[in-house]
Amino acid sequence: NIVLSGGSTMFKDFHRRLQRDIKKIVDARVTASNARLGTEVK
Repeated sequence: NIVLSGGSTMFKDFHRRLQRDIKKIVDARVTASNARLGTEVK
């Protein structure tokens, strides 16, 4: 879980941008891990 607090969280669409950026990082890690293991997540 990620807790957002403070004034900067009030910027327009902050939560959407954060979610998008985190998803990119996670997807890249999953892809790299799958490549190493020779598996694929569907």
